[in-house]
Amino acid sequence: MRVCVGGTFEHLHVGHRALLTRAMDLADELLIGVTSEQYALTTKGRRIPFLPRIKTVDIYVRTSGFTGPLTIMPLEDPYGPAASGEMDAIVVSEDTEPTAHEINQVRKEAGLDPLDIVVVPIVLGEDGDPVSSTRVREGAIDPEGRRP
Repeated sequence: MRVCVGGTFEHLHVGHRALLTRAMDLADELLIGVTSEQYALTTKGRRIPFLPRIKTVDIYVRTSGFTGPLTIMPLEDPYGPAASGEMDAIVVSEDTEPTAHEINQVRKEAGLDPLDIVVVPIVLGEDGDPVSSTRVREGAIDPEGRRP
């Protein structure tokens, strides 16, 4: 199965790992979109540069045992290649599920088959709040969702 997943993947945390792990579990072939530096700056503010983020994602996927074809590419918009590429499924978190439905609408309008949408639950930190790169960056939690 050709599976895609995307994100900024700043401060690769337990929630990111859950998303990537689910994608790897489903995929024979995996495409990972990583928000480009420019796109991340315009949508989310200052971020870790693009190249270190893709390297961290690549290392995580490869050390997790995924052996299929892997493509990691920059995302310049919310849809990326999922809107037009030859893929079977998209893995998203609960908070990005609406974007997956938008992608399927774009695919439908283009005469393409919809993607199976696989939703991964939001991972909560030990304080009961969602684990996020923002909270890690602010020092509220570590990448495992623990309070410092």
